[in-house]
Amino acid sequence: MPGNDERLTRWWEKLSEQERADALRYQETGRLTDGLQQSLQSAELLQPTQDRPGHVLPAHVHDFLKMRHD
Repeated sequence: MPGNDERLTRWWEKLSEQERADALRYQETGRLTDGLQQSLQSAELLQPTQDRPGHVLPAHVHDFLKMRHD
């Protein structure tokens, strides 16, 4: 099974330009859109859970998006 970095890169490469913009906006807002949350769940990068208010990301996903933003 591929590691998180490889899975994140494949997920990122499949995003549309608008989805990428929404993902990068997470840095400003601290919230994911519902579509991106579902996309991350489909890619098995985010587990569906009810104890994650505001679509908070796991650290490895947050760090990946931060690297894309810098």
